[in-house]
Amino acid sequence: MKYLKFVVVISLVTVSPQLKAQRVFNDLKSFLQYAGEKSTSIQSGQIKMNQAKKAKLAAIAAIPDPSGTMDLSYTNNTRLPVSIFPSELLGGEPGTYKKVSMGVQYNTKFSQTAEIKLFNIQGWQNLKSSNINIEATDINYRATRKSLYNDIASSYFNVVQLQEQLQSTEENLLANDTLLRIAENKYKEGLLKIQDVNDTRINYLNTKENINQIKYLIEQQYLALKLLADIPDADSIVIQHFIAVVPTGQTPAIENNSLDVRNSLLNEKLAASTLRKNKYAKIPTLSFFASDTRQQYNTQAHVFDSNTDWIRSTYFGFKLSFPFPSASMISTTNESRYNYLLAKKNAEKAQIQSDLQHRQLEVDYDKAWSKFVSNKDIFALKKDSYYKNQNLFEQGLIDTNQVLTSFNAMVNSNYDFITSTISVLLSIEKIEINNTIK
Repeated sequence: MKYLKFVVVISLVTVSPQLKAQRVFNDLKSFLQYAGEKSTSIQSGQIKMNQAKKAKLAAIAAIPDPSGTMDLSYTNNTRLPVSIFPSELLGGEPGTYKKVSMGVQYNTKFSQTAEIKLFNIQGWQNLKSSNINIEATDINYRATRKSLYNDIASSYFNVVQLQEQLQSTEENLLANDTLLRIAENKYKEGLLKIQDVNDTRINYLNTKENINQIKYLIEQQYLALKLLADIPDADSIVIQHFIAVVPTGQTPAIENNSLDVRNSLLNEKLAASTLRKNKYAKIPTLSFFASDTRQQYNTQAHVFDSNTDWIRSTYFGFKLSFPFPSASMISTTNESRYNYLLAKKNAEKAQIQSDLQHRQLEVDYDKAWSKFVSNKDIFALKKDSYYKNQNLFEQGLIDTNQVLTSFNAMVNSNYDFITSTISVLLSIEKIEINNTIK
């Protein structure tokens, strides 16, 4: 048995291209750890968490929302503005006017302005939303990981099942070869027709081709695993998870997992917070503003002139801003209102599904275990019947059709037994994922 398992592993390795290095996995836990390192979905979740934390810092700064400018300008008035003044002010004749150029040709100006919001209820609501978003991002990351691990577990055990079927088919091929030699010997002795020998050989060739088809199926499942976990094609992975011990029948404890419910409730809270934030956008904001300006008027073309004084002007004040309810603002508020209603319904649906999923894990395990017990006994009986029929066939007491029928019945019951065994193991692993990621 151990030799056959070793041969199966070697044959699986030779099917795949020879690559630089191979990662060998003996259980699902080690593969999930490797998949977690490779999966871009999980890595994206970590990036989103960092993004949510940075968004909170931005939300804190957005409450006072400080803003301002700092400008330095130099102006060369190549043609100064002209104003009209009564001539009598300048010593001229009354009733006449003179054109007078105003200002100085060169002007250097340095100005600073600042504004800070004193009352900004929308900013405070945005901070609350960012806090909820951090928690929602974390829960969503766990939910994504749980779903991905369940999918990977299913594909992983597809490989394990096919490997067990490959090993079984290799054994069946040996049994079929024995049956073929018996038929050929009986034909040489004139005890069997050539048609019966042909039927036996066809059965042998079908079994041999089944081996090739299972190898291709295993290769397909390896590709499916790589697609799920975002493993590059250049990375070679080999699964050597052979079923040494059959399940014990001890029902595993299934813990309540409210991950999906919490995820939906947080999405509902986030949608409600977003709705309030959009409503608060219509509330006025109170701001404090200030300005400091310094100017230097030069008669020569200097940016800075030490012989000329700076003229300073300052002001400060308060500003109350009333936002005008634009079409875009109304549309955004309505959209967030419907998003909240949808999120609320999704939360109700998640609560119902959570209870059903917990129950489904129990039913899936009980169903798999019942099938496993039944198929185990059936396979033992089919196997016993075949080898007894093989002896009867060799003695000439039954015909070829009977022994081939019993052989194929044994093969199919063996496949069913392997499938039910894997179903139990997969059910246990899914329960473990349910109990761990929550």
